[in-house]
Parts: sequence; structure tokens; C-alpha cells
Amino acid sequence: MKNSMTNKNGGDKKVMRTLVFWSLVFFFLPFLMRFPYLQYPAYSLFDEAYYIPLAKTINSGGSWDSAHPPLSMMIIGEGIKIFGDRPVGWRIFPVIAGSLGVMLTFLIGYHLGGLRIGLIAAALLSFDSLYYVISSISMLDIFMAMFFLGAMLCFIKKFHIGAGICLGLAMACKWPAFFPFAVIPAILLALLILKKIAFKDFLKYAAIYIVIPLAVYGSIYYLSMPQGCQEKFFSRHERYFKIHMSNSKDSEPSATHPIFWIICPQKIPMISRVSIGPGGNFKIKADIAANPALLWVGLISLFYCLWRFVKTKNPGIALASGGFLIFYLPWFFIGRTSYLFYLTPALPFLFLCSGFLLDRLTGSKPGRMALGFYFIFVVCSFIYLYPILSARPWWTP
Repeated sequence: MKNSMTNKNGGDKKVMRTLVFWSLVFFFLPFLMRFPYLQYPAYSLFDEAYYIPLAKTINSGGSWDSAHPPLSMMIIGEGIKIFGDRPVGWRIFPVIAGSLGVMLTFLIGYHLGGLRIGLIAAALLSFDSLYYVISSISMLDIFMAMFFLGAMLCFIKKFHIGAGICLGLAMACKWPAFFPFAVIPAILLALLILKKIAFKDFLKYAAIYIVIPLAVYGSIYYLSMPQGCQEKFFSRHERYFKIHMSNSKDSEPSATHPIFWIICPQKIPMISRVSIGPGGNFKIKADIAANPALLWVGLISLFYCLWRFVKTKNPGIALASGGFLIFYLPWFFIGRTSYLFYLTPALPFLFLCSGFLLDRLTGSKPGRMALGFYFIFVVCSFIYLYPILSARPWWTP
């Protein structure tokens, strides 16, 4: 009995060391891929032109009005306070949020399907070009994605209050976090009707996953509004809800229908300008771009996971595929203009689906070789795309 307990404790310590090691790897790998180049370019990219001024206004207590909740901009503003009103200050916290997102993806994958699935999903996310760009500049989506991943991990670990708080923080970053929130009452009601949970548990989970997120969201939003503007809390929400749900379409060429985000992802120009180098003029160009090699395999993996869930009722597969669908499908029913980067919070779950499929290849030598070649291709394609993702050409005059 004593030897059995010793072996168990030793095994637990080994598992913990493994988790800590790979968690650190998948935090520092994406962090070090981004941090050395935060100062470049030294001007705002894409929607940074809107969010950086708003971040400074919110954190200075000024009057602000935005179509988005304030928490992401508050976090960006803290970076500016600490590191100054310069590129490092603008982008340091998005980089940290993106790095934490990769680490959380690994941990979620580990708890849903095992170590290999966590490793595969986190590795794919680390080298995904869309995720790389959105977590390298001052965009709101990366904070929403990070907090929702935190909510998912807390849910898996049965830390339900933590999950409710993280969900509220995600909602306070950007409104698409309300997509998963909106289905919670229906899920709880269905569980009650099917007698999967008792009425007292229904009330407990309703308080945790409905009341707490709304309280976190409302308190952050309300307290961020300056004195004299707080009476506009409900009218502002009503106004922007109508705008978000309207059928108005912008004529921007970078806007795309959600069906094309995966099947035929269209790049979004961030900057295109001519710079003067020692040897003459050269063009600096940067785009938000997705890598079809990752998205197409992810789409195949999604269908595989849905098929596997029908056959096995595996809850891990359900959470991976459901996490993707809940952030992707609602855009088909929203009339406003949509853009490729709206896919950001769905990407970790798409690559978790890829993890479940690609893990099947590890059972044979040819499969492992195919998986190795695929990862080499993913890394090489990221290197190929890097100059237009970062506005850093490999060669300048």
C-alpha cells in the first residue's frame, strides 16, 4: 500500500512537471515571437488608430463613446501608462494576452483529450498567421479570446465561479462573448427538463453562469463611464445593439461573408507605404492574413469531431467543436459587415478539433511522418507569410 501511494505521488509530480514545462513553453514561444518587434512599425496599424486614443481617453477618466465594451481598451491603456505612449506600450498587453491564450489552449487540450492533443493544438495556434497578427497589435478580440479560454478551463476544472467571472470579463472586452452566454439559459433549462440536474442545481448554475457574468460586465462598463454619463448606460447599449444587429453593409473591400473566412480567407490590408532606406525607396506592406493550410485541415477536423461525437458522445470533442461553432455560426445571422479577424476567438477551438484528428496519426510510423511533414509545412508557410504579417520585409535596400 505504501509503495502504491509513493508511485501515485511520484506519477502526479511527473504529470505536474510536464504540464508546467509545456505551459511555460507555450507562453514564452509566442511571446518571444512577438516581443522583440513590438516597436515596429512605430505608427498605428489598422484599428489601432481607433482603439489607442480611446484607451487613453477611458483611462484618463474622459468622456468616451464606443461600439465596444471598455475592458480591452482599459487594459491597452494600462500598457500605455506603464510603458509610455509608444508602440511597446500600445502592444505589450495584447502580446501577453495572445501568449496566455496559447498556453490556455494547451491546458484545455490536455484536459479534454490528453497531452498530445494539447501539444498539437497549441503548436498550430502558435504558428497561425491570423492569431499572430491579432495578438501583436492593439485589437480587442485577443482579450476576449483569452478570457473565454480562461472560462473554459475553469469550467473543465469545475471551478465554476471562476468560469463565471472569466465569462463576464470576456463579455466586457467585446460583445461576441455574448454568443456563448446567450445559449447558457437554454442549456440549463434543457438539463432541468431532462432531469439531468435538480432544481436547486439549476438555480446555482444560473447564478454562476448568468448573474455573475452580467454583474461583472455591468460593473466594469458602468464604472468606466465618467460622472454625468452613467445615466446613459442603457440608452447606449440600446443604440449600439441596433447598430450591431442592423443590415447595413459597408463597401470596404476587406469585408467578407463568414463562409469565406475558412474556405477562401481574404487578407485585410493594414498598411502600405513607401519608406526611404539607405539604398533607395522600398515598400512596407502589412496584411491580416490567414493560412489555408491550417484552416482547411481545421475544417476537415471539425467535421471529423462532429462525426466522432455522434458515435461516442465524447464531452471533450463536444466542447472543442461547440466552442468553434458558437463563435462562428452566429455571424451568418448578423446583417452587419463582417471581417476575417472576427474568427479569432474561434481559432483555439478549431485547432483543438485538429488535435483530435491529427492525434490519430500518431498510432503508426507513416502517420507520425505525415504529421511531422505537416508541421514543417505549417512553420515554413508562417515564415513565408511573416513579412506581410509584421511589416518587416526580409530584405530592404
